[in-house]
Amino acid sequence: MKSSSELYFVAIVLPDELALRVRNIQEDISKRFHSERSLHSPPHITLLPPFNFPVESKEKLESAIGDFASQRMRFEITLSGFNCFKNRAKPVIFIHVDENSALSHLQKDLVNDFERLQIIPVEESRRDFHPHCTVAFRDLSAKFFKIAWNEFKDKRFEGSFLAKEICLLKSTRGFWIPSYFAGFHPEPQKN
Repeated sequence: MKSSSELYFVAIVLPDELALRVRNIQEDISKRFHSERSLHSPPHITLLPPFNFPVESKEKLESAIGDFASQRMRFEITLSGFNCFKNRAKPVIFIHVDENSALSHLQKDLVNDFERLQIIPVEESRRDFHPHCTVAFRDLSAKFFKIAWNEFKDKRFEGSFLAKEICLLKSTRGFWIPSYFAGFHPEPQKN
């Protein structure tokens, strides 16, 4: 009998005040440009894209995330301005995350750790890491992308926060729900 699995991804969820600012932008884009998929998860920076994991092994997954996070230091993340992926069929508009060695190392180490523990297959984890916070998802039509991108390309957005934890999000009826948070070591790490 084949075991059932659930779909997860790992991210840094933005803190409430910054998340509210991002959510307001996402809601505006949803209303005016008919792109609502970014509203299906809390504002976040993806570290590990969606992967399937057996239901009966969820505690192993949470334990791996907890062990990993507890060995990492807190660090600053800065968001600034807007950018996009201009994929013709599925364009995306996002808030840019400034280059950050601590974030890049965190993501690379998480991928390596999860591969070693056989939580994710090697072939699914070797995508380039381009940290961002999506405001218009791939459900944005090419027509509306042109209009929205024209408006957002020169818009200002500034925000920063202390990354204190990572989050395991679980797919539930088309929405991504935070399932487990794992905190970093409390001493901040300088970039």
